[in-house]
Amino acid sequence: MANWYGTSRSNYFKVKDVEAFTADMDKHGIEYATKFKDKNDVFAVFGGDDGFFNSSYHDEATDDYVDFELIDVIMPHLPDNEVCVLQSAGAEKLRYITGYAQAFTNKNLIQISIDDIYEKAAKEFNVPLDSISQASY
Repeated sequence: MANWYGTSRSNYFKVKDVEAFTADMDKHGIEYATKFKDKNDVFAVFGGDDGFFNSSYHDEATDDYVDFELIDVIMPHLPDNEVCVLQSAGAEKLRYITGYAQAFTNKNLIQISIDDIYEKAAKEFNVPLDSISQASY
C-alpha cells in the first residue's frame, strides 16, 4: 500500500484583529506565518506534516478532540473584500494525483478540484463523461 504525500498552504491575507487571529490559530493548532512585522501584518496558513490542513485539536479542558473546518475558523477574521485561498495537492505514488483549491471571503466560498477537469472536458469536447478514462489506477 502506498502513502499519500501532499502539501497545503494558503495565500497571504489580512485579518481584522491580529491578536484574535493568532490566538484562534494557536488554539486550533494551525501553523501560520506572517509576511510583515507591523500593524499591517498579513498571514499565510500551512498544512501539517501529513500534507493536510488541521481539522481537529485537543481540548485539554474536556480531554477530547474537537473537529473543525478551517474555513469556519478563518472566515470570521477576514475583513470585508479580503480573499483567502487554500490550496492542497499531493499524490499516492502514481495511483492518484489529488488537488483542490478553495477561495473565500468573510461571506462567500468557491471551490474547485483537479477532478473537475473531466466534467469540463466532456462538456467542452461534447463527449460522454464516462468515455474519458481517469488518470488513476
